[in-house]
Amino acid sequence: MSKTTILIFLVIILFAGFILSLCLGSVLLSPSQIIDALFSGKSSIYSDIIIEYRLPKAITAVIAGMALSISGLLMQNFFRNPLAGPFVLGVSSGAGLFVAILIMTGWYAGLSLGSIDIHQSTMVSFAAIIGAMAVLLLLLLIQSINKDYTTLLIVGLMISSAVSAVISLIQYFSQSQDIQRYLLWTMGSLGALSWWEISGLVIALLVCVTVLIVIIKPLNALNLGESYALSMGVKVQTVRILILLTSGVLAGMITAYCGPIGFIGLAVPHLSRQFLKTFHPAWLIPGTAITGGAILLFCDIIAQVPGMDFVLPINTVTALFGAPWVIIYLLRKKLSGTFN
Repeated sequence: MSKTTILIFLVIILFAGFILSLCLGSVLLSPSQIIDALFSGKSSIYSDIIIEYRLPKAITAVIAGMALSISGLLMQNFFRNPLAGPFVLGVSSGAGLFVAILIMTGWYAGLSLGSIDIHQSTMVSFAAIIGAMAVLLLLLLIQSINKDYTTLLIVGLMISSAVSAVISLIQYFSQSQDIQRYLLWTMGSLGALSWWEISGLVIALLVCVTVLIVIIKPLNALNLGESYALSMGVKVQTVRILILLTSGVLAGMITAYCGPIGFIGLAVPHLSRQFLKTFHPAWLIPGTAITGGAILLFCDIIAQVPGMDFVLPINTVTALFGAPWVIIYLLRKKLSGTFN
């Protein structure tokens, strides 16, 4: 099967998942009811469900899945490590730290969130963006001083570890209701974004994808080795900074608005490589993006528990999908003797 055919097949799966996500939920809707709700212009309970809740949620799932999986792909190529992902640099941890500070100590500065839904708070999103960008700027500074991949990877892991320790310390001295609200944020949510926020995510995703399209040839040259890239006239340091910046922005913006969503960025790039059987970024980036969007859509459908009145945390569903995949991947690598 050609790579073009595989990409078309993935787009069809993504489209099918999108329709299913509009049909399934606590209230089951038929495709004709969805079409009527979207295009009739009449106000009804079905149009409210679709336009106000399910449509923005499905679009958010697609954007988040694409952004996190592209971020994971870039990280794995950057560090030449198959187990690297959006969380490995500590960008998501930085977002989590600032959210923890806001939720659990913000009332000291008169920033109490009161009874506001934690997933619909602009202050929480703003705090997460500041945290993610602070870690990203720190990593860029370290990258300019020390250009070794392994050192940067270890620094990212150390940042994550140190941030987790600080969050645990804050939790230790916090009130139970604040801890509960923070834990609720860490479970992730795709259904709390306004159309304005979704538009912002779409623009950010398009900007990042445009950057990757511009540097697609240097990316492929780097895949063949830094020496080869230098011989081809690639400005390796500039490309490395762009990769780091793009990956950090993609992971940071999704964490800011949807909470930390794990395993998508780690597992999806491996699936795409198996589907497309190539390492060329011109095929892998669109393939990974479409696969990531489709998988997070189906994870969200499972989280909805169709026909039931409750919703599972999206992070729980992605972890149940991602953890077995990582274990299988490690075992297959070990058995084939290619794991190092």
